[in-house]
Amino acid sequence: MKNIRYRALAGICMLSVLLPFFRAFPADADAETSTLSLYCLREDEIVDGMHWQIFRVGHREADDYVFEGDFSEYRPTLGDESLPLSEWDADMVAAAAETMRVYALVDRIANIGDGYTDEQGCLKFSGLEDGLYLVVGDRLTKGIKTYVPGAIFFEVDNEAENELDAFPKIIYLTMSDAEVDYSVAKIWKNRDDQPPDTEVYITCEIYCDGELQDTVRLDKTNNWTYTWSDKNGREWLVKEKEIPENYTVSYWHERYRYYIVNTLTEPSEEETTAAESTTTSTAVTSTTASVTSQTEPGLPQTGQLWWPVPILSGSGLLLLAVGARLRRKEERT
Repeated sequence: MKNIRYRALAGICMLSVLLPFFRAFPADADAETSTLSLYCLREDEIVDGMHWQIFRVGHREADDYVFEGDFSEYRPTLGDESLPLSEWDADMVAAAAETMRVYALVDRIANIGDGYTDEQGCLKFSGLEDGLYLVVGDRLTKGIKTYVPGAIFFEVDNEAENELDAFPKIIYLTMSDAEVDYSVAKIWKNRDDQPPDTEVYITCEIYCDGELQDTVRLDKTNNWTYTWSDKNGREWLVKEKEIPENYTVSYWHERYRYYIVNTLTEPSEEETTAAESTTTSTAVTSTTASVTSQTEPGLPQTGQLWWPVPILSGSGLLLLAVGARLRRKEERT
């Protein structure tokens, strides 16, 4: 059992500080289902007794992903759906995982399985058919520490892999009764040729420990931000009530700050014209904002893009890094 622990520790040390990494591996050609093995470790600590849930999110149809069941109405921001999820940019996988985690918890979606990590910090989910899956862990408090796990979003393709090892990112908080300021900021991710409509507003729901606490309006009059105070340690989540037409959404959490990012999906006139004439469409760039290097950077302004700065920042203030590393099963045996 000790060998499993030390090899697992060696594996997690190879993780990037903040970014998740996915890799597929050869599988038994006769396998029809997969098994995901979670190893929950925080530096030299084994995190046993942590509760995890697994959700089936959707499946692939040709060169597209189709969300299903309770997830079918959501519009998360995704990567190139014609490619396997393992080939997406790591930031995009992380953003999708956090976004689907918010929906699963806030909307109390039923899982397809759950369990607790054992004394080695391990939990297995077996019998996974082809499809998209989300794995979400609950916070775990031991003494003065609360362990906060990152979510895992991955695709099962039983023709490519049948056994997955995952090392979710886990950080811990030291609890206190001190009050802190929380904030939520709305960010538009538009093209240069199509700035956001400043007359549009969004309604944001704010949840604490799974319960709806407040509903606020974000618009140009409040600079698309809202701030509130509460004691440190409780889990807050924010959710956009109605996603604007022609946009997708992603959610990010950095320390006491929460971000709702809406990405424009409507094609530009050039792209529409090019598609109609079957010619090559012109490349489009997204609006970006300059970011200064500060311990507590200011909030981005309306129409500017600050994503994915929260995950790329090396400040150590990220309180919820999302993702895991999947690796060859045979490396661990």
